[in-house]
Amino acid sequence: MIKDTKYPGARPPAKIMEFSNSLNDNSFLVTPFNLSDNIENIRNGINTPILPPDDPDDTEINVPPPDTEAPNSTVEVLPNSVPASFTVTWYGFDLGGSGVASYDIFVSTDGGEFVLWQNDTSALSATFNGQSDRTYEFYSVATDNVGNVESNSQVQASTTTNGTSQQPAIYRLFNTSTGVHLYTSSVIERNSVIANLSNYQYEGVSYFSADANQGVPVYRLYSPVVDGHFYTVSPTERDQILANFPEYVSEGEAFTAFADEASAPAGTVPVYRFFVPDSGAYFYTVSDVERDSIIANLPNYTYQGIAYYSYPLDADFTQITPPPDEADGSNFLGSNIFLQIYAPDGDTAVTEGLFAIVGDGIEFSDIPANDIEGGLTPIDVNIDIAANNVFFEVEQAGSGTFASGDLNGYVFVDADDSLPPIQSVTVDEGASLLGVDDADIFFTEDGFVLDVAGVSYSQGDTVKLDVAFGEAGSTPDDTTPPGTSENNFLGAQLDYQTYLPNFDSPVGSTLTSTVGEGIEFDLGVGSDGTTGGYVDIDANSITYEVDFPGDSFYTEAEFNGFIIVDSTDSLPAIQNITINQAGTDIAIDEFDIVFTENGLAVNLQGLAFSDSDQIKLDVDFV
Repeated sequence: MIKDTKYPGARPPAKIMEFSNSLNDNSFLVTPFNLSDNIENIRNGINTPILPPDDPDDTEINVPPPDTEAPNSTVEVLPNSVPASFTVTWYGFDLGGSGVASYDIFVSTDGGEFVLWQNDTSALSATFNGQSDRTYEFYSVATDNVGNVESNSQVQASTTTNGTSQQPAIYRLFNTSTGVHLYTSSVIERNSVIANLSNYQYEGVSYFSADANQGVPVYRLYSPVVDGHFYTVSPTERDQILANFPEYVSEGEAFTAFADEASAPAGTVPVYRFFVPDSGAYFYTVSDVERDSIIANLPNYTYQGIAYYSYPLDADFTQITPPPDEADGSNFLGSNIFLQIYAPDGDTAVTEGLFAIVGDGIEFSDIPANDIEGGLTPIDVNIDIAANNVFFEVEQAGSGTFASGDLNGYVFVDADDSLPPIQSVTVDEGASLLGVDDADIFFTEDGFVLDVAGVSYSQGDTVKLDVAFGEAGSTPDDTTPPGTSENNFLGAQLDYQTYLPNFDSPVGSTLTSTVGEGIEFDLGVGSDGTTGGYVDIDANSITYEVDFPGDSFYTEAEFNGFIIVDSTDSLPAIQNITINQAGTDIAIDEFDIVFTENGLAVNLQGLAFSDSDQIKLDVDFV
């Protein structure tokens, strides 16, 4: 509630306040200001010289000195997270006197070279149409009316396009005639005041408001007596002002904010309110420094506490809309996606399997280029997954060609069976620079493959895949990855069981996994004469790795090993299994591999092993 209800009709005294913007901390410090000072020096480029009145006895006219000083300008601070299309604003002023004539606005994408975006414009804002999950940086160069050009190439504002909305900026302008401040989220109003009201000094962005889907309205009331505005989130306070002070008129909802600390999200800060009884004006600030300075130095300002809560200029807006907690079964959002990159032979995984919950931002960022057998490394890419599309971008410097082969590509798998069947995946030609087409997309049982074998690339090239999901029971048109047949492990559900000392004595619980989810079986810590380890299965191979400290031997027994079984009868018959000697450290031979009715068994009894030793088996199907 208002603590002082005195609203004198007289104009405020000549001694008013100037609030100068500190570029270092975005706070506003209070210093005395006198109207007799030369306020033309702060008129944002308008700065029209004042000539003396006509005097027949004095024909001499004072002509201002020529303008030799370059103007200054800046691009306004942006939220750290915005949508792909967002508003950029800027402003400038010219202390030399001729005024700002135009601006050049430059932009850089993902740290690249700056390019001219707005050329010789007199506008103070524009919509930038970017791409999702990119970082953009901006700076401005102003030119005044006599041709002086600002010297600037430093970044003034930056943002990343991984947001769902742009938090509105609250612009602050100071009326040098009355000492009253105007706060507005309207770019149009801000630009109109700067262009047409020379008594207003523009002070930049004060804070960010909540977006339209958050918080409660901030009501704005105007008094021509005060020549200033009052802002409140309280309908009761608004109605009391309108009922008791007829000089105030309602101007509706100015922007949105959070009414109290309980409703304010993490990262918000208080907006403090002061009342000036001598003039009837109100002042608002998010700066603790400015609040404390006013309380300490301006006794004519009455501190009224917290008006509402909003976002500071350094707020992390990526926290505003958290990713969904669980999948809704109609798109990628909330699903756990597994990514695996394969070499041109279609059998060799280039990186370890990667997992991400869709909705966390860039799901697979700067995918590690791990060396694999033969020295092949994948190129550096970012992969972002949205509700119904996959965005693939080359980060690798320079240009080159993906190695040719049966399959050199990226396999996407629904890791937790939370998605409906994928009905189609198509290349969005308008958003794709990489030379792939729909023929380079293939389906697995629970995912799809993007094949890039032989495709040329340059840094910054992109592919956007649009994904349509079908009803339960529907299937895509093509379920066959390139370079393979349906005769492989991918998508099959397999059981793993350890046995000792014979086929009739299982050790531990049966493990079940669907092939394509990464390391299929984590065997844990060794016990009961067994070792710990991992079993990884790809399209046509099985890799068993020991996880057991030191050197030892598998126990002598009739059978000491493991059996892998096709538990859902989804595989064709196994035709042949061979030991990949280059990938095998344990001294097994073909007699240690036994076929069962619906799987295979590996007998390790009596063999020596060391920690991290491996067995790799290549599997051919009928």
